[in-house]
Amino acid sequence: MEMLVILLALLIPAIYMIAPDERNSTELPGNRMPARSRQELFLMGFSTDLNNSNIKCVKSTFSSKTNETVVRYVQLKWQIDQHWINVNRSITIHVPNDPIVFNLTLDYDDFFMLYAGAKTQYRIKYYNTRCLILGDESPSMWEKPPCSLWVKINGTRNVPKLCKLHFENNCRNTSIFDQSYWPTCNKTF
Repeated sequence: MEMLVILLALLIPAIYMIAPDERNSTELPGNRMPARSRQELFLMGFSTDLNNSNIKCVKSTFSSKTNETVVRYVQLKWQIDQHWINVNRSITIHVPNDPIVFNLTLDYDDFFMLYAGAKTQYRIKYYNTRCLILGDESPSMWEKPPCSLWVKINGTRNVPKLCKLHFENNCRNTSIFDQSYWPTCNKTF
């Protein structure tokens, strides 16, 4: 009897992976990722190497999604000649329809690459239903990569502790905005 219980414990995950059409795809961890969410996402922290003093108040709003892509708008404040202007650009995020997602690929216009230093490929360092940490490929096992921390609105007052822990322990030279940052930004959009 004990051997049967052990055998079943080993087979259930295998059946789950072999029979993908028999499972509810909305229950997969990859489908709970904030990048797929219809809620706004807010840049709440970043590695200091990524700092650009001409950009502030970066947030992302949902537009539409298909099985493996999500279209979002990135809104930010951009400084030109001592004046802050609103920028709103569309991005397409390719999110594999897999149980666990490790990479995100982005399509967007040249603005983000030229002026914000954005890339088209990011490693997912951590995510849960409330936050998403994106980073570069780790240069080595011993070196932490630069990252960005994105949270849903409920994380802008207080970054969830587990998100903050992962961000600070797995990313290089982290900086997290204080709780007054986003209320001030929201008044300017």
